[in-house]
Amino acid sequence: MNPSQHYFEYNGRKSTDFRIWISGDGTFAGAEPDIESIEVPGRNGSLTLWNGRYRNVSVYYKCFIPKNFANQFPIFRNWLLHEPGYHKLSDTYRQGFFRQGRILSGLDISTIEWKDDTGSFTVRFDCMPQQFNDLVDTF
Repeated sequence: MNPSQHYFEYNGRKSTDFRIWISGDGTFAGAEPDIESIEVPGRNGSLTLWNGRYRNVSVYYKCFIPKNFANQFPIFRNWLLHEPGYHKLSDTYRQGFFRQGRILSGLDISTIEWKDDTGSFTVRFDCMPQQFNDLVDTF
């Protein structure tokens, strides 16, 4: 696939529906075990307690709108933020896999770079640690 053709799909809609393409820098995050370290006075080292779970994963997409940014970005932002909670999230970098992700806050529009009505920004998702596919759940 041509690098300029990558997209993510969230809650049943593709980013390309809004004329938004992505780079895959932040898409390959892995799950982190939920571990506590406890320091005990008089004992060297620390105790490690595994809490029997994995923490959520931050997945982010660097997004690019090649033209008509001023019109496209508000439409995308309103759609993205209109339905809270976890939704299916996939992308063209990891075809066949998806996560359950959610948006925790609004988009930081200070990351927008304007040039000839183009723009770039970052969308961050808070995702459950599992990656799903048709056969098995993985961490």
